[in-house]
Amino acid sequence: MRKINRAVKIRIYPNAEQRVQIEKTIGCSRFIYNCMLADKMEHYKKEKKMLRNTPASYKKEYPWLKEVDSLALANVQMHLESAFHKFFREPSAGFPRFKSKKSSRKSYTTNVVNGNIFLEGKYLKLPKMTAVRMKLHRPISEKWKLKSVTVSREPSGKYFASLLFCCENQTAEKRPAEKFIGIDFAMQGMCVFSTGKRAEYPMFYQNTEKKLAREQRKLSRCQKGSQNYKKQKKRVALCHEKIRNQRKDFQHKLSTSLAESYDAVCVEDLNLKGMAGGLHLGKGVHDNGYGLFLSMLEYKLEERGKYLIKVDRYFASSKICSIWPTRRSKNAVTRKAGIISPPNFSVSPVRNRTIGQSFLILYFSNRLVSLSKADGQHAFWAFSASLRHFYSSERAPEPDAHSVLHPSAFFVSLHTIPYAKPDSRNE
Repeated sequence: MRKINRAVKIRIYPNAEQRVQIEKTIGCSRFIYNCMLADKMEHYKKEKKMLRNTPASYKKEYPWLKEVDSLALANVQMHLESAFHKFFREPSAGFPRFKSKKSSRKSYTTNVVNGNIFLEGKYLKLPKMTAVRMKLHRPISEKWKLKSVTVSREPSGKYFASLLFCCENQTAEKRPAEKFIGIDFAMQGMCVFSTGKRAEYPMFYQNTEKKLAREQRKLSRCQKGSQNYKKQKKRVALCHEKIRNQRKDFQHKLSTSLAESYDAVCVEDLNLKGMAGGLHLGKGVHDNGYGLFLSMLEYKLEERGKYLIKVDRYFASSKICSIWPTRRSKNAVTRKAGIISPPNFSVSPVRNRTIGQSFLILYFSNRLVSLSKADGQHAFWAFSASLRHFYSSERAPEPDAHSVLHPSAFFVSLHTIPYAKPDSRNE
């Protein structure tokens, strides 16, 4: 069985002396990073070669670097080297930049060597300091081996430790899927399911926006650098932290329930960054946190031996009828009313366009991957049953063997049917 790394983030409660040591280590790590980066840049300008410098070479000039953990400084060197490797491999990532004392993330990473870091009851032993009190919210297996610890300080002043363990892979074996569900992104409520239900995301940022604006106005009136400025800055950070925690809590609960209830989840691979920046939907897209939700859903389904199927972002889910697989022209979709109605069909149209798109995502995903032994037949009849359950008016006749296409042929027909010619009166 292969080994994997698993991280557990816990909150720690250092005393005054321990906080001083943590802040020293964070500051020395930032200082070493900036010094090594500056020397590398200067050496390359002169010699046209990369300088191989180490943190140990700076301890003679700056003896106070010996007061902090040496492994934390060694990890700084590894982070800088990885930043250069990423830049040479992907220039779009950007050249490594200097770390700011005010805006950079306050953290450092240290490794376990000869038992210098260990858990003991309600305390965590870290190098160069006494045992720190912690809150362990979940049990740690004795078979897990501790590899490293990342200590961080949030803008609100809270301290956390991320424990990285090496453990055996507990992923379940893949099995044929029987229960499917399609998910489509929605600005209100985060997402809509093919069952006709919404996620009912409470939009935490929008609900707290007035309070956050009030606290930020108070901060702008304080004198920068004063004690009142620091106190008010902490209040603003606490507002942002509460919104972030509420969002993560909702997404964890929703992704866990979906991973437990369904064997395959079908989603659309969207360009969320482009939607937030190019369509003036930044607040709504970022408030939903849809990308983080999909990443949570992916690893939870993977652990249970289930499937996350991603439909291509260029799949025209808004142009294909959710009842009859005809790809329609741009003028044929009524976006304002949110209605997708097929021509010459006896079933009532889908009154919510997003629900119809979630149906299509569920359909098209089974065209990409055949997960069940019946070549997608389970998903086909689950789709039909959900349609009959959703409509409350005129029902479609029960399908028979001669009038219904085979599921695989129906999935192929989604892309083989050409665009319908627009009406001359609408041109």
